[in-house]
Amino acid sequence: MRIRAASSIGVVLIALVPTILGGPFFALLMIAIGVIGFREFLTIARYIGPAWPGGADTNFLAGALAIVAFGVVASLEHGATLLPIVLAFTVGLPLVGVLAHPPGAGSVSAWSWIVAGVLYLAVPVYMAIDLRSAPGVAASWLERLAFATAFTWPATARGLAWVLLVLLTIWVADSAAYLVGRSFGRRPLAPLISPKKTIEGSLGGLLGAVIVAAACWRAFGLGPDLLPAIPIGLALGIAGQIGDLCESALKRAASIKDSGNLIPGHGGMLDRVDALLFAFPVGWGLAAAIDRWLIV
Repeated sequence: MRIRAASSIGVVLIALVPTILGGPFFALLMIAIGVIGFREFLTIARYIGPAWPGGADTNFLAGALAIVAFGVVASLEHGATLLPIVLAFTVGLPLVGVLAHPPGAGSVSAWSWIVAGVLYLAVPVYMAIDLRSAPGVAASWLERLAFATAFTWPATARGLAWVLLVLLTIWVADSAAYLVGRSFGRRPLAPLISPKKTIEGSLGGLLGAVIVAAACWRAFGLGPDLLPAIPIGLALGIAGQIGDLCESALKRAASIKDSGNLIPGHGGMLDRVDALLFAFPVGWGLAAAIDRWLIV
């Protein structure tokens, strides 16, 4: 428990500094998370699928380069116009690699898993970086912080507000679900996927998500009315729990406990960011919709 708590604090501190700085610092953080997570994803895939042709490093390099490309495109001012090209290469290049090996289930499986892993990691990476660049106003104290920490890139205080809302909501919801489930959990939530997760823990996590989202909404100056924070917290909380269960399903299929041993008490990178991989796309969509409707 102490190791898990200490690791959680360390992860939060390591992530918050690049998040506040924004610009290339945040982009590099997200790309690094994506690349490390992809390495772990390939390990899981090899436990599940048939034997793969080609070297492990070759398969990893192809996917890692695609994730980097997604992150770079997200960082460019008009990078969205290049996104279809990156998607085409993400799907096409690994398939071309199949031609170098004898036809068989292993070749097709390798291609499928590489593309799936890249999209599983790269889409959230892209949306997180793009969300951090969202223009608009925020609370005056957050704007001062954003301007003070931005070097030569736009401060985008509203983007900082949205990213912090997603991060804090998921982190607290995860901790609340763990603590409530550990103390009061009786009824299993998904026993065939993750036996230790309970309905009570899930409800505690959702309640924590709503409370934190409401606090962030008000503190970060995202809107004059507190009411939108309730569905935002619920949506992020549900997305985070689905992301957690999906990664648990992959590990269950691979018959492994953790995706890696990178973070003491938590396992691998995927074990730590599984909820965020679903929460960032939801947060990105909510931010795009809400900021169009509200005068900011």
